[in-house]
Amino acid sequence: DTVVIEPEQRTTIKRYIVEEKVAPVRVEKRVVVGESLPADVELRTVPQTWGPKLTKYRYIYSDNHVYLVEPSDRKVIEEIE
Repeated sequence: DTVVIEPEQRTTIKRYIVEEKVAPVRVEKRVVVGESLPADVELRTVPQTWGPKLTKYRYIYSDNHVYLVEPSDRKVIEEIE
């Protein structure tokens, strides 16, 4: 299930992180697309402003990157730099 995030959508997401002062999450191991996050990592709800295609996912902000996560298996599906 590939998620396509348009450049202007990426800009919206990055702006949201800065404007809302989203606190970064510390993750013990490197976050890798395709791998699941540990159960102790808190997943955040994707805001409506990111677009209707993304609201079914969750996200984390870590290491100056936003990662989209499939909530059912906690798998990282996309990295937004």
